[in-house]
Amino acid sequence: MDKLTEELLIAQENVKTHQRLEREKNLMQHELADLRKKLADTQTKLKVEKDDVEKLESMSLANFFQTVIGKKDEKLLEEKQDVARVQLVFEQTSNAITGLEKESDMLEIRISQVRNAASNYEKLKQEKFDLLLAENHPQKTDILATIDQIGQLESEKKEIEEALTAGSKVSAALSRAENALDKAKNWGTVDMFGGGLLTTSIKHSHMDDAKADVQEAQHLLRKFSFELDDIGHAFDTDISISGGLTFADYFFDGLISDWFVQDKIHQSLEEVTSMNEKVRSTCDELAHLFDEVTTLEDDAIKVLEKLIIAAK
Repeated sequence: MDKLTEELLIAQENVKTHQRLEREKNLMQHELADLRKKLADTQTKLKVEKDDVEKLESMSLANFFQTVIGKKDEKLLEEKQDVARVQLVFEQTSNAITGLEKESDMLEIRISQVRNAASNYEKLKQEKFDLLLAENHPQKTDILATIDQIGQLESEKKEIEEALTAGSKVSAALSRAENALDKAKNWGTVDMFGGGLLTTSIKHSHMDDAKADVQEAQHLLRKFSFELDDIGHAFDTDISISGGLTFADYFFDGLISDWFVQDKIHQSLEEVTSMNEKVRSTCDELAHLFDEVTTLEDDAIKVLEKLIIAAK
């Protein structure tokens, strides 16, 4: 393959990269807008929940009667759980916004590097066509069309590779969460039989590890969804995590509502395992798609070589 053809393929890939980054930028902007709205709503809700706790703790005569009939402590615990639940969603959303804002800044830098890709590609394409015309090449149109096809397939391969990398990172984070939850479950079993404060502390330490891993997995799932969107009609995924914090919200809600109950730890472990299986299944399909595109690209390269040799 001559140098000009190689430069043309690189230029075409840069065009596709620019288009893909612009799509990702638009998705990210919508995502950030949704998250900022959610943060504002959650902040308002958090204030309401905290006010409810303060009111309950500061009751005078009503406080006395509720204590007498045994309902005050129960109500106060319920309100504090509500505060913890909303606080957790607030922190999760705030962290997601911070992460996306950093990604957005990096994305702008990458876009600036390929902003002139389209004009450069058209320039090289015309240069290649003029060269073939000067050589009076009988199959110049077919050659240019085949070069375009190879460039398209190479771009698709790159998008699939990036999606596979993102999926692998998600699976690794979910696997760490599975491991932490499994340890918490085992220590929780010991705790049920009177393990003491040390056992309870170890169990909660593993739960904290699981929380951090799930938060990281949620951030990576969002990135994974961006990459899958880039592949477009060539691949249809069944992981419905694009935009929002559905997976993490559901996971944490179950833990907060009954933090000490062993069944909740087991349920959370099942949820994480299920999501990990979906991610791995999607990666398997992506790997299969990558092999198919690679075969098509190899065939197109052979066609290009034959076209060039046939005219000599």
